[in-house]
Amino acid sequence: MRKNLLFSLIALVLGVSSLPLQAQSSIPESERTALVNFYNATGGPQWNGTYHWDLSKEPSTWRGVTIKNGHVTEIFLEQGGLSGNLPAKELLALPKLETLALEGNSLEGAIPAEVGQLTSLTTLRLGSNKFSGSVPDLTALVRLENISITSMRDITGPLPDISKMPNLLFADFSFCRFSGELPKEIGKCTKMLSFDVSMNKNLSGEVPKSLGQCVALMDLSLQDNKFTGEIPDLSNLADLGKQNEFVFGRCYFNDNAFTGGFPAWVLNHASLTRFTCQHNKLSGEFPQDLSGMGNIKVIYASLNQFTGSLPKMLPATLEELDLAYNKLSGAIPNWTGPSALGVLQVQGNNLSGHIPAFYKKLSEFHSLNTSLNNFTLKNFKDWKKFASQEGAIFKAGIQKAYQKNQKVTLNSGEKLQLDATYTGDGLIGNCTYQWYQISSADIEPIKGATSPIFTVDAVTASDAFKHVCFITTDYFGSMKDYSVLDLASMVSGTYDVWVDGKSLASEVVLSDAVGESCYVYPTEVRDGRLSFVAAEQAEGFWLFDLRGGYVLAQRQALAEGIDLSGVAMGQYLAMILLRDGSWVKQVITIR
Repeated sequence: MRKNLLFSLIALVLGVSSLPLQAQSSIPESERTALVNFYNATGGPQWNGTYHWDLSKEPSTWRGVTIKNGHVTEIFLEQGGLSGNLPAKELLALPKLETLALEGNSLEGAIPAEVGQLTSLTTLRLGSNKFSGSVPDLTALVRLENISITSMRDITGPLPDISKMPNLLFADFSFCRFSGELPKEIGKCTKMLSFDVSMNKNLSGEVPKSLGQCVALMDLSLQDNKFTGEIPDLSNLADLGKQNEFVFGRCYFNDNAFTGGFPAWVLNHASLTRFTCQHNKLSGEFPQDLSGMGNIKVIYASLNQFTGSLPKMLPATLEELDLAYNKLSGAIPNWTGPSALGVLQVQGNNLSGHIPAFYKKLSEFHSLNTSLNNFTLKNFKDWKKFASQEGAIFKAGIQKAYQKNQKVTLNSGEKLQLDATYTGDGLIGNCTYQWYQISSADIEPIKGATSPIFTVDAVTASDAFKHVCFITTDYFGSMKDYSVLDLASMVSGTYDVWVDGKSLASEVVLSDAVGESCYVYPTEVRDGRLSFVAAEQAEGFWLFDLRGGYVLAQRQALAEGIDLSGVAMGQYLAMILLRDGSWVKQVITIR
């Protein structure tokens, strides 16, 4: 809805009207004939009622057609119910056509090469149709200010060379399957306000340095492609990140293959509001001072290889900080400055130590996720009040194992005894032990196994599974709305039980954190599909809800991704069985 509203606003700014205008003079018969043929070729009688043309009347009464100085200058028929192929001959009969806006229809086939000959065009919007194949040469469209070829998964081939369009303001090529590199001379688009190539999956190569010459750029999204090299220096783009009614103000580099450190230019960029670089191959120490980002609201940098400690200084405007699944260590600072901070995601690191109650000083703070670190239950002592607050999300979560993994080999009839007793001083409140059995497809609690020592007097082949024990506490009150994965809990090592030389767990090992080589992405799924990195290492994929309920499984064609289009929105646990017998687990969100 927001995107449709945005399109309409942009259309108005560029002089596009979806309302009929009275003709200032009659149009040539050739243009009228072209419009009638266009109407018939695209299923005119079945168009949405809003756009239905009465062919017995003058073209000036046909909704979506604008006539100026005796010529057709605009065709605006977005979401009009058009179908069939786009008639090229009819378009060429409209020599003064400035706007061709046909988004949200069911037009199909190839985008005609003749579109590239409509040299009067300032607006070309063909997205959300059923076009297929590559986009024709558009380099002759030097007057273009707005181009949108988006949301069509059958559009392939290279991006149009927008470097030949010096007047371009808005360029949206997102949610297609474009491949190849960005135009080398993209910096010639010095007036461009927004550039979006999100979710093409196959755009690659290094981002041209000339992008830093697009000095008017406010909105940039390169997310979910295969770009490599370092994130380019965009310090010259003073307005990058600014928002208005026409642009989102994004600065998105996430879900690519960028390398190098956290970009230094970001740290002192005053206009950025949303910066994302998660799920790349960035490394090095994470910056300690982020306070120079004077307007930043969101920083997502998870699923990288950052080292060092959490930043000591945060911007006062920061609302969300996501540094999950890195290699950060040390303690969580006692932040006082970021008065707007509401969400902290640091799961999957090597953090430890006492967690100060910084939430007491941050009135907007409402969500914490610290799972898969090295915390003890006692480290959360000062968070009891937070856990009981209405609306608070307290995902202290499973911590890394306090014991080493062990293999236990027995013969049928022998006694099995596993000891998960925790001997440290990290417990708090009344603690409960619960043993679980891990199979190749699930993690199930063992009924009645609530002692630190688990015993089976005479084992059989049915006991040949992985076993693990969780320790939870009542210190934080009733946590009935949380899954076992989110509860503050400590976990024993994994006991790999073999009976008579066999294991029903098929050599399954529950890993402590997301793998560095094989995983799924994006962690926030918006288009109903998960993709794999290093799918050749994976044996199978399972999805569970956060209460442990089975949702789906897939063991074939993993390289083609996982279709989640039929799964309800929410958070899920994705588990990947690797060929070496180990597990990778990730929490994903479907939106």
